Amino acid sequence: MYSYENIELAFHKASKGKKSKKEVMDFMLGFNKNLEHLADQIKNHKVPIGNYTYFRIKDPKERNICAASFVERVYHHALMNICHTGFEAAQIEHSYATRPQKGSHRAIAQCMKFSGQGGYWVKLDVKSFFDTIHHDTLHHLLEQYFLDYNIVKSFSQIIDSYQASPQRGLPIGNLTSQYFANFYLSFLDRYAINILGHNRYIRYMDDIVFWEHDKIKMAEVLEKIKKYLENQLKQVFKPEVVNKCGANIPFLGFLITPWDNIPNKRNRKKYAKKLMLLPTLHESEQLKNYWILKQFYEFRANIYN
Repeated sequence: MYSYENIELAFHKASKGKKSKKEVMDFMLGFNKNLEHLADQIKNHKVPIGNYTYFRIKDPKERNICAASFVERVYHHALMNICHTGFEAAQIEHSYATRPQKGSHRAIAQCMKFSGQGGYWVKLDVKSFFDTIHHDTLHHLLEQYFLDYNIVKSFSQIIDSYQASPQRGLPIGNLTSQYFANFYLSFLDRYAINILGHNRYIRYMDDIVFWEHDKIKMAEVLEKIKKYLENQLKQVFKPEVVNKCGANIPFLGFLITPWDNIPNKRNRKKYAKKLMLLPTLHESEQLKNYWILKQFYEFRANIYN
C-alpha cells in the first residue's frame, strides 16, 4: 500500500483534471519528497485525516459534501488501488453503482429486462443512507472480510474521522465512502439472493428494485428484507413503492417500463433548460464535447412526452 509506485499512481488518479489547483501544484513542487513522506505516513498510520472542507449542494435535495485535503485524497486512492479487487469481489452481478463496466445505463436496461418478465415490482430507498451508516457495524463487517491488520486500521481511521450523528455516517465526497457504502449493502444483496432465493433484484447504491410474480410472496420477501436492514445493518427504508409490471418504475431519474424509459418530470425540465442553452454554448465553443451534444439531442425526443 505504501510502495512508491502505488502512491505515484494514486497521485495521478487524485490529480486528474485538477493539475491547476494550488494544493496539487504545491504537492508537485517537491514531488519525490512528498511521495516519500506520504509513504512513511501511511506505513505508520499517521496520515492527517478528517481535514474536510464542507459545502452544500442541491440536486434536487440538499446534501452536505465533504472535500478532503489533496494529500488525504491521494491516500484514499493508494488504499483503494490495493483493496479494489476485494471490494469488487463482494458485489453481486446486479449491483451497478461506482463499478467498472456497470453504471446507471446498464442498471436501467436490466430493470427493463426484469420488468418484462411480468408480476409485481417493489422500489426501495434507504432513508438518509450515507448519514445513517452505523460505524460499529461497518467496522465489524470490514474486519470479517479483510484480514490484513494495516488495511483494517486504515479503514477504521477514515470511518471514525466523520460523524453525521453519534457513531453514524460517511462523508459524501470521499472515494472511500463509495466503496464502504456499496460494501455495506452488499450483505443485504446476498441475504435477498442467497437466503431468500430472490433472483430478480438490482441495486444502484441505496436504490433497490426487486420483482415477484406472486403478490403474497412479494409481501413476505419485502418484510424480511426490511427486518434484515433494520436488525443487521441498523438502517430503515423510506416508504416503499409497489405496482404491477408495466407501470412506471421511478428509478435513477427515469420512469421505466418493459418497453421504454423516459426522464422523470424533474429531469425533463432540467434537460429542456440545457437544450435551450445549447446553441449559445455551441457557438461560443464552451461546449465542445460531441458526446454531451449527442446525449442532449437524444433526450430532446422525450422532453415533452
